[in-house]
Amino acid sequence: MSRTQCASLVQAPPDPGNAPGSDASSGSRGNAGPRGGFTSLVDSGMPAYSPSMARTDGLEIERKWLLAAAPSPVALSRLGATSVTIEQVYLASGPTGASRRIRWLREAEGEAFVLTEKSGHGATRRERESAIDRAAYTSLLGEADPGRRPIRKVRHRIPHGSHTIELDTFTDPPDLVVMEVEVGTVDEAIAPWPRSIASLVVREVTDERSYENAELARIEPGSDVTLA
Repeated sequence: MSRTQCASLVQAPPDPGNAPGSDASSGSRGNAGPRGGFTSLVDSGMPAYSPSMARTDGLEIERKWLLAAAPSPVALSRLGATSVTIEQVYLASGPTGASRRIRWLREAEGEAFVLTEKSGHGATRRERESAIDRAAYTSLLGEADPGRRPIRKVRHRIPHGSHTIELDTFTDPPDLVVMEVEVGTVDEAIAPWPRSIASLVVREVTDERSYENAELARIEPGSDVTLA
């Protein structure tokens, strides 16, 4: 993918002050947050979306499964799922060679921006993560890796015993559903899956590098790649 093609896929987040329902667009005050029509989760101190986001530097131990499809909206609701829309852009590697990405996360209550560096592959990886603001996110888009497309997905977080299921339905690349569970050790026991999820599990893909988001981002838009 050329730098020009990559740039055409990467979009800066719209100015919330001009968003529908914001002060700038409607002229009404409403419930606008500090950035206009949205309440920034970075500014508001609202809970992070993921357990790993609370950690600034440490090891992430995570297992991953491929699903044939996503559970129905009714099933997700019965499972108590909460959802967040994620757009992540991979940046050129830093001097250490670690994978670098920025995320724009959106849900009904607001938005957040996160910078992450990861190294390693498989279940256990070192991760360094920090909250950034909108200006930093927009600036870092200029460092986007031209060989990787943006990843866009909706993450459904589902309570599951002592763990949390993070079930991702992708729009870029399309038609992909992957489920992750963060654990304390690679052999830590996980409760049996709910029936509405168990029937959809294809296989565990923790050690299949092609299912890492950094590798999924290398798939050319419109390509006929099958990930089954």
